[in-house]
Amino acid sequence: GQLLQRCLEKLLPELAALDANGYFQTPPRGLPGYEAVVSHPMDFTTIGRKLARNAYSTLADLASDVQLVASNALRYNAPNSRAWASADVLLSASLA
Repeated sequence: GQLLQRCLEKLLPELAALDANGYFQTPPRGLPGYEAVVSHPMDFTTIGRKLARNAYSTLADLASDVQLVASNALRYNAPNSRAWASADVLLSASLA
């Protein structure tokens, strides 16, 4: 209901702020081979739009999309990259 919606609206900016370099704020575009590696892209702008239309009925639903952002980045980026490290932080926070 409304309480959950307000809580999620407060939580989302905190989670998005963990992406200090802004890698996951907008839909990935122009990344070579991305579509071949990632079948369900997700980003914080898309999550925000879903939140605005009340698409999340539980905290777990939102957490699932945040985990998808992170797992996609972990799958696509090299383990020694900044994007991978940011995704690892985000995944840890979303599982806490």
